[in-house]
Amino acid sequence: MTDHVAVFGATGVQGKAQLEALIEAGFHPIAISRSGPQGSTHNGAIESRAADFGSVDQVEAALSGSHIAFINLPSTSFQKAEHIIAGARVIALAARRVGVKQLIFNTSMPVPQDKLGFAAQDARHDMRAILFASGIPTTSLE
Repeated sequence: MTDHVAVFGATGVQGKAQLEALIEAGFHPIAISRSGPQGSTHNGAIESRAADFGSVDQVEAALSGSHIAFINLPSTSFQKAEHIIAGARVIALAARRVGVKQLIFNTSMPVPQDKLGFAAQDARHDMRAILFASGIPTTSLE
């Protein structure tokens, strides 16, 4: 299997675990982070690309050639949600433009069907809605 799979948030604990699992499953993972090193790591098994999810052009370039994208976004518990939600919009737009076939969103927490007034969950609710509305088949992991 040679499918290229992008992993946003690749330097975090969950992103690193996803990269390892993708290698074991025979995929070609592409680690995407804000300041990640360019090139290959893990004995050439992981390609690293840098992208600021505030830039459609950078995210498109980082996603180029990927068929699937795992999306791990920063916590909104410690920073303003608007920036992270806007990042989900950029990722959805860029993924659609470059022809990504599947999005897999790691919410990192339980997200109820309806908003309940808990800011971090409500922000993840909004991100999930954006990704589902992208027109790309999307899976949400909680």
